[in-house]
Amino acid sequence: GIIFSIIPTITNREFFAMDGYTLYNCIYLYFIGAYLREYPLEKSYLFKRYSKSTYRIILISIFLSCILLNYLFYNYAEQIVSYNSFFEYLSKIIINASLSYNNPIIIIQSIAYFSLFTTMNIKSKFINNYSKLMLGIYMIHEQNYVRGKIYTWLGIVDGNHNSYKFILYVFLVAFVIFISCSIIEFIRQKIFLFFYNRKISKTIREKYYLWIDKLKNINYLK
Repeated sequence: GIIFSIIPTITNREFFAMDGYTLYNCIYLYFIGAYLREYPLEKSYLFKRYSKSTYRIILISIFLSCILLNYLFYNYAEQIVSYNSFFEYLSKIIINASLSYNNPIIIIQSIAYFSLFTTMNIKSKFINNYSKLMLGIYMIHEQNYVRGKIYTWLGIVDGNHNSYKFILYVFLVAFVIFISCSIIEFIRQKIFLFFYNRKISKTIREKYYLWIDKLKNINYLK
């Protein structure tokens, strides 16, 4: 957490830059998720004393507090930018941090958000089927070429970020991108599944697995 979140934030991205849009930050977040799955917050010493309803209220409070705190930091940074060179530099650090994925506040906010769902018993065939599309949706719209073009084309990059209409527009764009990428990923999965189930594909897989087993045996004998 110190290396991948706190240090990049306080050094203005001089250490592990790219605002968290990196493979190692993705691995770092995966490790956080894996740890929380093995050791849930609700079973930790700090939270296990509370009832489930109280625990939910705490998580919601943390989530909303992080949103408010990040918003206040961002607005404070915009107000001090013109004081002098030091405050201009400080303002740049705060603004960059408030928009970065590896911001400690955003990471805590995300942990609270996803931990909230562990308190719910949701059973839905639709959700389970749709969840299979999530990785594809992310990889399609966050691919460097697509992201660089689509956000500019849709007016997200140069929009008035302080306008309520712009915020509503961002939600609309996010919904459209989500649905569009869902359709693309669904079609891709069906195409790949079609070829995966072909007889020639099964034959190639069987030969590949046999070759891997032979390599394992050779290494074992050595």
